[in-house]
Amino acid sequence: MEEQIIIHGESCVGCGLCISDCPSNVLTLKEKKAVVLSEECIKCGHCVAICPQEAVEIRDLDKNEIKPYEDLSDAIDPEQLMDFYKSLRTIRKFKTDEIDDSIIEKVIEAGRYSSTATNRQEIRYIVIQDQIEQLEDLVLPKLLNFQKIFRIIGKVIKLKYNLDKFKFERSFLFKDAKALILIVSEHDLDAGLATRSMELMSRTLGLGGLHVGIFTAIANKSRAIKAKLGLSRKEKIVACLALGYPDVKYHRTVPRRKAKVEWK
Repeated sequence: MEEQIIIHGESCVGCGLCISDCPSNVLTLKEKKAVVLSEECIKCGHCVAICPQEAVEIRDLDKNEIKPYEDLSDAIDPEQLMDFYKSLRTIRKFKTDEIDDSIIEKVIEAGRYSSTATNRQEIRYIVIQDQIEQLEDLVLPKLLNFQKIFRIIGKVIKLKYNLDKFKFERSFLFKDAKALILIVSEHDLDAGLATRSMELMSRTLGLGGLHVGIFTAIANKSRAIKAKLGLSRKEKIVACLALGYPDVKYHRTVPRRKAKVEWK
C-alpha cells in the first residue's frame, strides 16, 4: 500500500515540527529523519504547512494549491472584520443580473476550505440555476396544504404563527435569486461552517444571500424533490443558500441582543 504521507529524506532536517503538530500521531523521528508510523493519516496537511524545508507531501492532494504564508495578505484588522460581520444582511430582493459560473465557483471554494471534523471533507454542493422555478413548484403545494391545516387548527387553538398572511406563490421561497447552492452532508456542523464561509465570500463578491430553511425542511422529507436532485434516501440537504445581486441598500447596522456569556 502506498503511503499517504511522503517525506523526502534528502530535504528533511529532523526538526520534529511535523511530529509535534500531527493530530493523528502518525509520524516519528528515526535516525534524525521524520518517518511515517501508520496509515491513519487524516490528510489535514499540517505537516506540509509547518515543514520549513518543504520536505513533506501528501499523496493524492494537489500541491499546486499550496501557497507560502508570506505570499498571503496581511492579517485582517479586527475592527474592520467586526464591521464586516455587522454589515451582513439577509437579502430578499435581488436584481435580474445573472451570476457568472466563475463567481459561484469562488463561493464554493470558500466552503471547500472550511474546517471539518477529523478533516473528513464529506460535503458536496449542488448548484441550481435553470431549475429554480421547477423546485419551487414542487414545494409550493405543500406550503398551501400547511396553510389550510393551520387555518383549521387556528379556529380551535391560538397559534404562534398566522400563515394566512403569506402568499405562497412563485418567488416566495427564493425571492427570484439567480442561483441556489445546496450543501449536502451527513454532518450538520461541517456543512454549517462551510455555508457560513460561502456566505462571507459571496458578500466580498458583491452578492447577497438568503438561507431558505423551509425548503430544506420540506425537501428532505420529499422523495420527489430528492429524486429530482439526485439525492440518495440517506442524504440530506443541510442548507440552501440562495444568491443574487442585491436590489436593496441598507444604510446602517442593526442592534442585537447582548451575548449570554458565563465566565468560569
